[in-house]
Amino acid sequence: MEHAGALKGALSLVALLGLAPATWADAPALENAMKLPGWVRGLVGARASLVDLASDIERTIPPRGSGAYTPPTDKQLATFRGLFTALARGDLAGGAHLAAQVHYRVTPFTDAATGTPLVLVVEKRPWRHRFGFFALDLAPAAADLVIEVPHPKHDMHTGRLGAYLFSRAGLRPFALVMATAHRYDSGVRGESPTPADPTRYASSVFEVAHEVLTTAGRRRYAVQVHGYAYSAQKHSDSSAVPVDAVLSQGAGGDGAIVDPLPDGMATQLSQALHQAGLTTSLADSTGRWWPLCASRNPQGHFTNSPEGAGPGWFIHVEFERSVREGAAADDPDLLRGLRQALDAVPWREGKHPT
Repeated sequence: MEHAGALKGALSLVALLGLAPATWADAPALENAMKLPGWVRGLVGARASLVDLASDIERTIPPRGSGAYTPPTDKQLATFRGLFTALARGDLAGGAHLAAQVHYRVTPFTDAATGTPLVLVVEKRPWRHRFGFFALDLAPAAADLVIEVPHPKHDMHTGRLGAYLFSRAGLRPFALVMATAHRYDSGVRGESPTPADPTRYASSVFEVAHEVLTTAGRRRYAVQVHGYAYSAQKHSDSSAVPVDAVLSQGAGGDGAIVDPLPDGMATQLSQALHQAGLTTSLADSTGRWWPLCASRNPQGHFTNSPEGAGPGWFIHVEFERSVREGAAADDPDLLRGLRQALDAVPWREGKHPT
């Protein structure tokens, strides 16, 4: 995409989203700031789907112990907080200006599979930090839902699965937040906390994106996509057989597990997945599926705190390996079921159990 094409795409995005043209007054600066990065075009071609883009990002994440991840400074975290705040209120020019300060770019992107106009926040090449990959649907019709993928590469195919749930669900989630480093990038399995792992280390751009995008302007649910492999030794106290998905709601800042309510959103999503043909279970404080209850997850801690959206607004989903492999193979029945399950839950502020 040439500069002129990028600017045309950006202005078309403004029109489609109903944003004020005045936001884009500095056209020459935006022409450079908003052009689609060459690495995006090079990965999957000029016409790409978000699912393919996320899959290629996941595929190219360096392996465990590579040292490719650089922990953010306090100044960088503050800049990203301003960036995501600007985008959440529709200030794309302000977001683009801040992105340039941290070696990132804000760019319009049209999903070739759906025609949906999106805003991407992507790192410029060469990748110096691997802070993450972010996509936003700023249309007024977008649901109060953020899809998060903290462990692509390590939890195989979760990048593709998360992108599918974000881009193909009829309800149109508000944002996709995806890590771009291996969770054990800076060390060996079992290290805790690991700076590259946003579910153990709160000082991350992933955490900042979660905090801003789930609270800016209105409360939004977060569905975090993970992957697990059933182990009779590890999970025998929970179930004699594996299930396709284990759902939980994390813990509060005090470490106390937040139990799913009978009519809460985690329970509703579990029931919708079951109706779509998947076997499911809920992890809770009784010890059921305790290794998968997300008790140390800082995104859950934030959301379940007074500063966050509130208890029950963070939903942690562990998909068994066979489900993720089926999604990677584009199993039509599985993908249709996942999409229908997500669409069956009312992800709207004010349309949830109190």
